[in-house]
Amino acid sequence: MIEFDIEIDASGLICPLPLLRLKKGLMETENGGVIKVIATDPAAYLDIGVYTDQVGHKIIEFVKAEEKQIFYIRKGEKDERRKTKDERRKTKDGRLKTEY
Repeated sequence: MIEFDIEIDASGLICPLPLLRLKKGLMETENGGVIKVIATDPAAYLDIGVYTDQVGHKIIEFVKAEEKQIFYIRKGEKDERRKTKDERRKTKDGRLKTEY
């Protein structure tokens, strides 16, 4: 049994609600903390998997039992904040790219 800091029961919720509940839980958890997410939406595996890969968290265990999917997610060290539009447009020397 994996020890976890927060349990999120998203049973009966459909996309994007399980992912939004996970994001809220991550804000309440320190780096390295583990969140258990229970979901019944079949799309949750894809949504949560893509999100955790993009922002640097890790699914440390995934269990599929009957209608439920159970995720154990370790919060990563990466900052979850997205870059602003101007930050994405900056060149290596710090200038903004001009798009025409």
